[in-house]
Amino acid sequence: MSATISFYHPFHTEKNYGDGLPMLMAIEQDMCQLSASLREKPEYWRKITDKAICAKWKSEMVQQLTEAGHASYLVNVAADFVLDELLDYAALRDASTGIEVSCWDSVWQSDSLVPEKVQQVLRDGVKILEDVPDIEKDWHPRSDGLVLDLVHPSLYPFVYGQTIVNPPAATRNEVIKHYVLNDPMTSIKHSWLPTDFSINAAGKAQAKGYINNLAHEHTALYSTIENIVTAFVPLFERVLSDLAKPIPQRVSSYERLGEPRDSDCEDQEEMDEKYNEWCTDASNIRIHVPWYSGQLIRVPSYSLRDRDIQVVVKLANIILTPGSPKYPGGSWHIEGMMNERIAASGIYYYDEQNITESRLAFRAAVSEPKYEQNDRDGCSVIWGLHDEETLIQDRGSVATKAGRAIAFPNILQHRVSPFELVDTLRPGHRKILALFLIDPAVHIFSTSDVPMQQRDWFLNSLVDAIGTDPSSCHLAKLPRELLDMIVSMCPHFMTKDQAFKIREELMDERTNFARQNDDRYFRASFSLCEH
Repeated sequence: MSATISFYHPFHTEKNYGDGLPMLMAIEQDMCQLSASLREKPEYWRKITDKAICAKWKSEMVQQLTEAGHASYLVNVAADFVLDELLDYAALRDASTGIEVSCWDSVWQSDSLVPEKVQQVLRDGVKILEDVPDIEKDWHPRSDGLVLDLVHPSLYPFVYGQTIVNPPAATRNEVIKHYVLNDPMTSIKHSWLPTDFSINAAGKAQAKGYINNLAHEHTALYSTIENIVTAFVPLFERVLSDLAKPIPQRVSSYERLGEPRDSDCEDQEEMDEKYNEWCTDASNIRIHVPWYSGQLIRVPSYSLRDRDIQVVVKLANIILTPGSPKYPGGSWHIEGMMNERIAASGIYYYDEQNITESRLAFRAAVSEPKYEQNDRDGCSVIWGLHDEETLIQDRGSVATKAGRAIAFPNILQHRVSPFELVDTLRPGHRKILALFLIDPAVHIFSTSDVPMQQRDWFLNSLVDAIGTDPSSCHLAKLPRELLDMIVSMCPHFMTKDQAFKIREELMDERTNFARQNDDRYFRASFSLCEH
């Protein structure tokens, strides 16, 4: 598939009719949840071929669907569909990489994507960033001292009108040319800076620029991150393939039985009355769950090979102590703003110690379904939807255990669940490497275009480059203090204090966007009304 298509994005602050993913019928929603729970069982792909186990699973599903209130004519055929489909989920699993569908279609995972040797090299490489004096540790603002940022894109971001780009210079006017004025989904102030990675025909990644906030001297860590980006390429390709060609809805049709006929009525008034009653009587609804027919099987159709991709890199630790033994969980959110056009996120949980299980949950903004006017009962029976409820549906959750890699589309909101120390007398932690993939059809300013903005890093590099031999160049004759003064006159470079201030402004702006995006798009209300 051509890499020039642009993917549907979640950067909206208003919801119009038809916006969002198709709303799933309640029976399909429950079928997908049941399938996900079966796929969480150890080696389900082997157990699905055991008739005795399948019979037990079917009995349990029928009971759960019945308890959920689904009609008796639905539960057996729905359970059969799930089991038949499960065989194809097993077939989609790549035994060599461990890549498989996670808790929902378009969410993919692997517990063996990154070799243990690379995982250990990453742990060792990150220690250099962790083992710094306490005064130099960068605790993420507003995290109550629980989240330690090692590499974070909100620090030293692209600043419109200030950051130097070679070529050309970027100003607020550049952003305005491409986006809508006064639209809170687009920042005219800041943007995260991705790194360009070249992906060869074999899928191997090589960084073409620096990783923002990771100094050049950490060459081993650069190499390790390249290896992990390489491992994530097939995960991202599967996510993008699902975005480009979504799985068809499993259950999409229903009918109403016993439509009144003119011959049964004395006049048109009686006919209209009976018809209106029939349209709002949920007891005559019959939902059609078809037999599974293999629609799940497909091959990744979107390739990232032989091209450049842009990835925002983040390294962060959640640190728990006996004094702060609980992490309260995160908020529902998507990544970035319209400026970054992040299409997919990848998270590698490379280390954890002494913490309880945590899960990453997903939900989707869905479009309003078509329904008969004023049909409250029908909306409830078919979609589980009631007046004034939000047009949003859960898309499952996945355990975030050590060694697991997860990739998912940015059209889904995600949220980290709470976790805490197992042994409250000892510290614990969870460490992640996050990779945010920019829409491959969109190119944004990256570290290939922007020189590093850390003033102290540039000054140190300058001093190393010119050396101390006065005969090497005229700059070598200048004292360090004078070099520092010269560098400070360039507005492109930021001190730490300046970068921290800009980060606060960026976070405020994105908090406002996230609130509007959540309230007006993801949690837009369904209003049952007459058509």
